[in-house]
Amino acid sequence: MMKELIVRFLALLDKQPPADDALLEKLAHTLDALTHAMSELPQGRRALDAPDPPDLDHVASRQKICLLFPDLGFYPSVDPLTDLSKAMPEVGIEDAIDDIVDIASDLTKAEWRFSNVDDLDACWNLHFFYRVHWGRHLLNLRGLLHARLHERS
Repeated sequence: MMKELIVRFLALLDKQPPADDALLEKLAHTLDALTHAMSELPQGRRALDAPDPPDLDHVASRQKICLLFPDLGFYPSVDPLTDLSKAMPEVGIEDAIDDIVDIASDLTKAEWRFSNVDDLDACWNLHFFYRVHWGRHLLNLRGLLHARLHERS
């Protein structure tokens, strides 16, 4: 199931620009499905001798995603772990385009691992990078998409 979701997410990014509301909604639903699939994905096992997957061209990906989603960009966020009894949270700035590029990068690497290493290594890497990288991008982006989709309805 995870392999198919990765393919579905990456296929969304291959659409012709600009995206319409339907594509934005498909993106939101795919992010939901990825979140759910992560909760059911086996932990896997890291293949220590496996080669590293190729890197995604972040510049080209960013340019393409900017054209696809021209209405997305910077948005405010706060650290959810801020101790409100000690301080008011500082408002940070996130970038929805960067969120999508980073998710795409980590999922492209996972897709490569499924094809070129094995499922256990791909699962291990998905879990690891979900915890330390693409999971936060996904959750921040999903919150923004929720707000945007409800603003338009």
